[in-house]
Amino acid sequence: MHIEIIIDTVCPWCFIGLKRLKDALIERPQLRPTISYKPFLLDPTIPQGGIPKAKYILEKFRSNQHYENSINLVNEIGEQEGLDLKLDMIKIIPNSLNSHCLVILGETIGKDHEILEEIMRAYFCYGYDITNDEILCKIGKKYNLKEEAIMNYINNEKYKKLLHKETMRLRNQGINGVPTYILNNSYAISGAQDKVALLKIIDLASAENSNSNLQSFI
Repeated sequence: MHIEIIIDTVCPWCFIGLKRLKDALIERPQLRPTISYKPFLLDPTIPQGGIPKAKYILEKFRSNQHYENSINLVNEIGEQEGLDLKLDMIKIIPNSLNSHCLVILGETIGKDHEILEEIMRAYFCYGYDITNDEILCKIGKKYNLKEEAIMNYINNEKYKKLLHKETMRLRNQGINGVPTYILNNSYAISGAQDKVALLKIIDLASAENSNSNLQSFI
């Protein structure tokens, strides 16, 4: 089985969704899915260095109370899933381009899963600024990536243009939210679905021929 996950590193629902998928797959030990990621930029207008949280709140949420209510809800749901989220520690709302580039580099050594989770944990559990080169290099080095290679990837304009192009392509296909899961190129489901919903689509996909027409549960 192949599971493709369309994801943004700055989306807390993606972090929660990854944990729910992992928990669902534990209940299907006979499956050995290949998991790959497609990067998606939820807000490509955020500047390269990110924006201060206070400015973001004003522009997107209109009030501190609305923002606080939203992050408290996500923190609570994260806790239910065994994730120690601390969204209140975030000071910078990042542009996710560089972090996606690091995940792409991680894929070349078979460590994209681990690096993706490490990036999200750094951001959502510790409030680290994942636009910061030093933070990204520290994460990459944990998986034996060389600093020179990391910097070459996260500063490569070719990769960033491709990421923007891929996001536009996905939006043109009707994908506007993440996470979105595509299983065996046959079934698609969007959002941080609970384990029951994920198990349902996993079972459907595992029972179907991988060449069947794409059916959407978005």
